[in-house]
Amino acid sequence: MALAGPLLPEPLRTTGIAVIQTGQAFAYLVSSVLFGMAWQAWGPATASRVAAAGVVVAMAATALLLAHRPAALTPEVSR
Repeated sequence: MALAGPLLPEPLRTTGIAVIQTGQAFAYLVSSVLFGMAWQAWGPATASRVAAAGVVVAMAATALLLAHRPAALTPEVSR
């Protein structure tokens, strides 16, 4: 939300942040259900390894996306 807040138009900022939060909550629900299904199907060791690999992939993708963010979208910090 901290990254998206400055990019949203001011009149719609609170609505945009609420939509982002709703999306995050839904993603938490889906990931919890999928992890539970993987735990039941593959066992705790394999499910944990797959989840850890997913975290590594997500962190790498996030780093790449943030590194290549255009300067026009980078919020300015006022001092």
